[in-house]
Amino acid sequence: QARGMNVTVLHLAGHVMERQLDPSAGYLLAQELERRGIKVITAADTGEIVGTENVTGVRLKDGTMIPADLVVMAVGIRPNGRLATDAGLTVERGIVVDDVMTTSDPAVFAVGECVQHRGQCYGLVAPLFEMAKSCADHLVEIET
Repeated sequence: QARGMNVTVLHLAGHVMERQLDPSAGYLLAQELERRGIKVITAADTGEIVGTENVTGVRLKDGTMIPADLVVMAVGIRPNGRLATDAGLTVERGIVVDDVMTTSDPAVFAVGECVQHRGQCYGLVAPLFEMAKSCADHLVEIET
């Protein structure tokens, strides 16, 4: 917006940052973005990006047309736990792990965007480093 652009965030889920925030916190974040001049539309299921040589808008699956000259996409992640499920591990929104990244099988460890730790799937790279450190520290303790 500082560059003179009108900005609209289209978000598929019912509230922003649904993997990181509960609905109340997501609502507060959306309010803050709106206060800063950024329009937020949740439950926005994108149907198509419209335009032939240049973008002219985004059409949602419900038919709503959002005019646009520029589209920036950040699609995020959704853990695929099929391999873990097939291996008999506990999978909810991600592979369930404890504080040292042990899965429901004590011989299997998991880290990264595929895991659910204390009920949370982070969907961010930064927590991976702490997960890897916790797991590595634990594995070193086992070996000594």
